[in-house]
Amino acid sequence: MSADKTDPKIPEAAPIDPKVIDAEIKAERTSTSKGEKLFDWLTYGGIAGIGTFLVTIPIAYWAKYGGGGKYFAKSTQYLQKQGFSEHTAEQFMMTTATMQGGNVTVIPVKLMENHKPELVEKFNKMLGDKSEDASVEEDTKQTWNSLIKSRVAAWLAVFTGFKMGGALFGNEKFAIFENSFAEHIVCKPLGRPTHIPGLAKIVENETKLFRYGKIAAIDVFATTAATILLYMGSRFFAKKNDKWHAQHTHINPITKESELLGSSLTLPFEPKAPEPVKEADTPAPKRFADDIKPRVNAPPQKNRLDTFADTLNTQKSSPADPSLILGA
Repeated sequence: MSADKTDPKIPEAAPIDPKVIDAEIKAERTSTSKGEKLFDWLTYGGIAGIGTFLVTIPIAYWAKYGGGGKYFAKSTQYLQKQGFSEHTAEQFMMTTATMQGGNVTVIPVKLMENHKPELVEKFNKMLGDKSEDASVEEDTKQTWNSLIKSRVAAWLAVFTGFKMGGALFGNEKFAIFENSFAEHIVCKPLGRPTHIPGLAKIVENETKLFRYGKIAAIDVFATTAATILLYMGSRFFAKKNDKWHAQHTHINPITKESELLGSSLTLPFEPKAPEPVKEADTPAPKRFADDIKPRVNAPPQKNRLDTFADTLNTQKSSPADPSLILGA
């Protein structure tokens, strides 16, 4: 009988839970690499942030003070007739004007998202990050639908922020902030006047640079809020879209590709061919028509010309009857 070599003083090792291993592997796979961080900064901090800020200022200036000014004024008056106050109507139109720059930059953001895996891989090689960032492949895919929904949410957030800022600090203080930002942050550092020299310092006499500064003061908050909501909101809507597709799609066992349920082009199963119909063993009942013999076709009849020719030939070949001769 062999002796047990297990030392009773050494406690047995606790069994390893497979769930713990899976969680650790998932944590390693979902860790953000340097390449992905650079991608997010370039796409959302650069294009959707700084790019939107720079594009928005001339667009908003054109909408309020340039060629679109008359439409801006007419739209503001229309909103006032619908029950909006003068300040709320102007905030509504300024929010819409400042959001157009972000709508333009959504296009390059979508293009960047389309090529995210290969761009992240290039950035990782450039930065020397050798980690295998599988989270990029498993990340939710941005669509036009998710980006547009996030832009709508951003518009609502910016407009609400303007209203709350006016309610907390007062509309007059908000206007003072715009003028102060334009004067001390934009005009003075560049050594440019805020109003046309020699004229009264009223709104009609503001310089072009001063008006750019006032728009920039508003655009700082609008772009910051819109960029954050674009980054977070688009991913939220993309995940919602992924869940919908997960519930309405299946994996074809033959092609290994996902197919949309209910589609007229694909089926979730392979259709079976109809089984051949077996012939009955019992003979069919005898019919009355089976006893009738088929009719023999009569020889074809000659036409009248052929019949007349045959008659003449017969008369010529036979001797004439003397009784038929006239006068006999």
